[in-house]
Amino acid sequence: FRMGDPAEPLPRLVATESGYHTSQNGTGVVAGVQQGISPRAQGIYFPRHFLTGFDLNVDRTFTYEFLDERADGNDPENRFGIVDHEMRPKPAYLALSSLLKGLATSGPERMVSVSHDGPPDLRVVALSTGPKAVTVFLWRALTSYDREARRDALHDSVSVR
Repeated sequence: FRMGDPAEPLPRLVATESGYHTSQNGTGVVAGVQQGISPRAQGIYFPRHFLTGFDLNVDRTFTYEFLDERADGNDPENRFGIVDHEMRPKPAYLALSSLLKGLATSGPERMVSVSHDGPPDLRVVALSTGPKAVTVFLWRALTSYDREARRDALHDSVSVR
């Protein structure tokens, strides 16, 4: 969005308190809209979430929150963490750690355009990670959790060129 003089630089965007809770018991709904998902789905969505923010020029993305507050699985507010209440990593922690390790050598410098031949739901974020290095992230923009059935959604593999 742009407000004011188009010649002025865009403001820096920051996303705060973003995330997915893994409470699947009871109603498990936050603010009447956010149902819980499985830890597996949280692990799939987290890297997408940060990469999409980077792709949209979000300057910083802060997740809510690092640690599950308590063992109570009925209260969604206790289950937003990427580490459980006993400090065990959840799949989201492992996925985010893997993403950051892949970028750790020099960090992303800029977006790179990549052409591909894949399905329409394919998302691509390509980052220059060095003078002669590009890291390409691919994923399909498909739901990974069926909230009505309360189970993980599985999808067929596709080829990408």
